[in-house]
Amino acid sequence: LGKKGKEREVIRLANQALALQPYAKAYQYRAVAKSYLEDYQGATADIEKAVEIDPQNAANYFMRAWLKSLIFMKTGQEDWYGVIYDFTRAIEIGLPGAEAMSGAYISRADIKLRIEDYKGALADLNKAIEIYPQGSSHPHNAYFDRGGLKTFLGDQQGALADLNKAIEINPQLAKAYGARGWAKKSIDGIQGACADWRKASSLGFKDAAKWVRDQCPSEESTEGRSIPSTEESSPPTLQSCRRLYIDQSELMQCLYPNWQPVGGW
Repeated sequence: LGKKGKEREVIRLANQALALQPYAKAYQYRAVAKSYLEDYQGATADIEKAVEIDPQNAANYFMRAWLKSLIFMKTGQEDWYGVIYDFTRAIEIGLPGAEAMSGAYISRADIKLRIEDYKGALADLNKAIEIYPQGSSHPHNAYFDRGGLKTFLGDQQGALADLNKAIEINPQLAKAYGARGWAKKSIDGIQGACADWRKASSLGFKDAAKWVRDQCPSEESTEGRSIPSTEESSPPTLQSCRRLYIDQSELMQCLYPNWQPVGGW
């Protein structure tokens, strides 16, 4: 019943449960189902009721934070400090398992980045890795996110170490190769960067294909001589940096509204 396509069945069953007694879990499930149906007002009312009934349930706060982020993505209505409060309450109460706790810190870091609390975001990513060094099951993992943030802050060596770890955890993570290429370019020049960008491109990262085309020597040669590209690429745009670094989910696509290049970008 947790899958999309069964929202109305979830709502029907939740209604039956709630007709018998107020049940926080039923409100929580119904809130998710309503959010998938884009009934954000109804979803918000249900998750608020779940928090009211069971204020010591960390999952209710985590769900409310998730819902607020979803509402921003769909409507533009934002409540970032409310989201941070909810993730903080979920962390304070305690989610079940190290991976879930790590994920809460990663999620809170995403929001702190949005409000330009870079120190706070870095602290949260450090904590996420301390709790669950395997990297978590998030689409990218905390090492990827921390590597992106360190590049943004100009710590290219630190970024390189984190991106190496992100790739070790998930060798198919195309955007990690793309990000590592920019870190390598800042440290050692274009050669190592091109190898990573070519790898990222082979894994389907379209921006990396453009970086290879614009900045890297051609792999083909004429009379034994490599032919470099004559067109110098610009650093990644704000939009591509958002996709490159903080694309944990589509909720975060508009991250860094006031982003400025730092440290070789």
